Parts: sequence; C-alpha cells; structure tokens
Amino acid sequence: MENGLLGGVKVLDLSEDVPGPYATKLMAYMGAEVIKIETPRVGDVSRRASPFLNDIPNPETSGSFLYLNGGKKSITLDISTTTGASILKELVKNSQILVESFHPETMENLGLGYDVLGKLNPGLVLTSVTHFGQTGPYSHYKGGELVDFAIGGNLNLMGLPDREPIKFGGNSGQYMGSVACLGGTLVAFYSAEGTGIGQHVDLSLQETLICCHIQDLCNYEYTGSVQTRGHGSMIYPCKDGFVGLTLQQHLWPRVCTLLNMPELENDPQFSSFQGRRENADLLDAIIIGWMIERTKEEVYHEAQALNLPSGYVATVEDIIKSPQHESREFIASIDHPETGPLQYPGAPFKVPGYPAEHKRAPLLGEHNIEILCGQLGYTKSDVVMLRGAGII
Repeated sequence: MENGLLGGVKVLDLSEDVPGPYATKLMAYMGAEVIKIETPRVGDVSRRASPFLNDIPNPETSGSFLYLNGGKKSITLDISTTTGASILKELVKNSQILVESFHPETMENLGLGYDVLGKLNPGLVLTSVTHFGQTGPYSHYKGGELVDFAIGGNLNLMGLPDREPIKFGGNSGQYMGSVACLGGTLVAFYSAEGTGIGQHVDLSLQETLICCHIQDLCNYEYTGSVQTRGHGSMIYPCKDGFVGLTLQQHLWPRVCTLLNMPELENDPQFSSFQGRRENADLLDAIIIGWMIERTKEEVYHEAQALNLPSGYVATVEDIIKSPQHESREFIASIDHPETGPLQYPGAPFKVPGYPAEHKRAPLLGEHNIEILCGQLGYTKSDVVMLRGAGII
C-alpha cells in the first residue's frame, strides 16, 4: 500500500483514555488516516490529564493526550444530537474501521450500534473497548487500571509473599489492552478486505490481562495448586541505583557465577527455591554486598554476559540517552504549536520499507473544516452554524 502499511485506510476514533487511542495511534503510524472525534469544547478526557507543560492545565498541552494521539486529525462532534449522529453516519460510509470505548449499549442507545452502522457500510470493522466486555453479568461494572489488574488475577502474583499485592506503575495494563485492540481490529479488517463482511470486535481489557498469566492458570488446571507471590525476581540497590536480578531455579548457578561465589550453588540454604525463600534476608545481604560496589551499568552488562536476565531500573534520562534506543531511532522529537519540540517514544515495532512517521497530536477540532467541507461537502457557513449550535 502507498504511504504505509495502512495507507488508504480511514479510521474513526471515538475512544478515550489509553487503550483505544494508543491502538489507533499505531494505525496512524502505519499510514492510516485516523480521524479523532471529540466532544465539543472539552475534547478527549486525556486532554485533562497531567502532566501539563509548565504545570499549567491546558487541553492542548497534556502530555498524555499529545503522546496517545500523534498523527491523528481532530474534529469535534456531539453524536448524541440528531445532526451529530447523522454526520458520524456519513463518515462511516467511507471508513473501514471505527474504534469506541463507551459503556456497553451506549452506541446502541444513540442509534449507532453495529446493526445500524453495519448496514450503512457492510465492510465496517467496529471495535468496542471496555473493561469487562459487551456481555456477561459484569459488563456494566466500572473498571480501571487497578480494577483490571485485580479482577484479572495479576495482582495476586505481584509483590512479596508476606506483604500485600502491588501493581505495575503507570497504565501498563491499559497499554497491553491497546495491543490486543490493535491485533483484533486488524485481523477483522483484513478479513473484511477479503470477504467484504465487517465485524464487531468485542475487547475486554480484563480478559487481556488474564491472558498475561496463563502459566498460573495452567498450573491450577494441571495440579490444583495456586501460585503465590515469591522471590523469583528481586530488585537490589547498587552504587548508583537499582538492578533487577532473576533468581529462578534454572538460573541459580549463573547467579553464583556472577557473585563469584560458586560455593553457594550447592549450599542447602540457597540451592532450592524454598531455601532461598526461607533465607531471603541472608541472601539479600550477600547480593547487596556484591552489588553496592558496582554501578547499575556494570551489573547489567556483567549479568547479561552470563546470559542471566537482568536489567537496571532505568530513569527517564536513562531511557532517552540509551544507546539501544538511539540506534533504533525510537525516541523522536516532535514539534507542536502549543508546546514546541518535545521527545516521545515511537512505535514499538519496525517494518522494513515502511518507516513510521512521527507526527504531532492535533489541536481540538483542528480539522473540522478539512473533514466536514473537504470530505463531506459542507460549506464553511454550515460549519459556523454547526459550531453555534454546539454540534461541533
């Protein structure tokens, strides 16, 4: 395809927060024309999420929004109005994909369910992103990052065995859901390309997270036992930060080699997982005593030289200056009229011959005239009236 793997594909993005917007952002990276449809005057909820440039709240400078919506076009549209719904239907007729993240049945209640939109465009792929899916007794429950991790079972495996569970920082679960959203949507899209028949993709973020710990589920199915939090991997202080070190049983001999203490390999206090758990304080003291004399880079490279999975706890500065990211041109500087040039991570994949384009996020409603007049045939006077009526 011209202009990227998804060149010529039109995507309507009605989603908010993280999962849908990040998935559609990746589609934009791949060359799709992504039209972000936002609520008039207020826009996507991410526009109100910190951090803001200079710590001054501004819907055009939210770091979250700018990152999640790079490469998209923005129009404002109140789809709860008859005219707004009509405009959306016009856009659907010439689009291949629509992604939304409303509460289940919201689109149906607005007269915009898949049964209606699919008749207007039989090849349309409509992806609905929710925390629990479109069906089931929990489908109308509220969710979020912590809720998804907890109900998905992931929280039960994270942290120390004698402490309360902990979760990953940030919105890692939502980004995992984004990848599932992207994959499910594109599979349905390529099926529609071949058959002419669209699909309604029903994505559950909680189910996405359950799939991330299938080993625990299989262990329960096979043996009836429930995996508990343990000391399989630990974070230790070193001279200038922290380093994560894997202590799994099959890697224990390499840990002993790293510490230059081969006698520990067969020491009954540490040679088994149970022994390491029972003597965790003593083992921690041994490892910290070795690490505290070394920098995180030294520990990282020494461990990796032994094929021992290890990684230092990277700061933002470490990430930006990483020679790995520099060599892959992963961090890009993107200019924006409200913030100036800022650095952002790029797409987490590369396809030879189709370099991802790093483009800025849109201003709220920036492309109203381009889309409404250029694609749907409205006049500038029509746009003025629509804006005055609060429809755009």
